[in-house]
Amino acid sequence: TGLTAMLEREGVTDLYCCGLVTDICVKSTALHGAEGGFNVVVIEDASKPLSLDNVEVTKKQLADACVEIMTAQEAVKAVASTKRESTICEYMAAIKKSIGAKKIHTATSQSSHVLSANV
Repeated sequence: TGLTAMLEREGVTDLYCCGLVTDICVKSTALHGAEGGFNVVVIEDASKPLSLDNVEVTKKQLADACVEIMTAQEAVKAVASTKRESTICEYMAAIKKSIGAKKIHTATSQSSHVLSANV
């Protein structure tokens, strides 16, 4: 969609995701962001899953992709304290993180899309 390129042009490094269907849409967006090398946070109390049965599995998949999960209040505090330049070590860590996120996203996206098609 060109969103990654636009965010990079604007100097965006951190993405905060929330919305409906945590276990499908929000997860997919967060994993795409992690694949792109962004620092990604899912705001748990501003998101709603399709199925409560999928919440713990989704949280594990996100954590495995180095996506943080926090409350809206924690996110506000994080944003207030993160205005800084990235170091080369942080950049390399983001590259490594994006590779892991790609593997998780590929492995889980098929089941998510099937689930949403069956709803």
